Amino acid sequence: MVIFGGLATPAFVFLGGGVALILTEDKASWKVLNIMFTLALLVWCLYSLKRAENKKVWLWVGWGSFWFLGAFVEFWWPALGVGVSIWWYYKNVSNTKTITTLFFSLFFLLAVNQGNAYFFIVIPLIYLASKL
Repeated sequence: MVIFGGLATPAFVFLGGGVALILTEDKASWKVLNIMFTLALLVWCLYSLKRAENKKVWLWVGWGSFWFLGAFVEFWWPALGVGVSIWWYYKNVSNTKTITTLFFSLFFLLAVNQGNAYFFIVIPLIYLASKL
């Protein structure tokens, strides 16, 4: 995913995205890495959290990656939160924790998407996919 994220970066930048924090004399603009890097970071976080079942140091690695590196990828922490909540759903983690994480992630994703709520279709799709 990181390789394809790198390959997609020129098109992402050309379409208005960016890859860094740009500092100028009068302002700073925050640019993020594309969605492929978000998915790669999600895979890393979930891998780390899975390994944390045996060694607790991986718990710090997983959540540290989530909170620190989540600031540099597209859709930030809400996208990662949705991914973690889906993973928890399939691992049968407590429903309270899963639903709470999914609710807050989708709420903040609504703010990131500037009010575009089409992504809410993901909830019924995940439910239907789990019944296949």
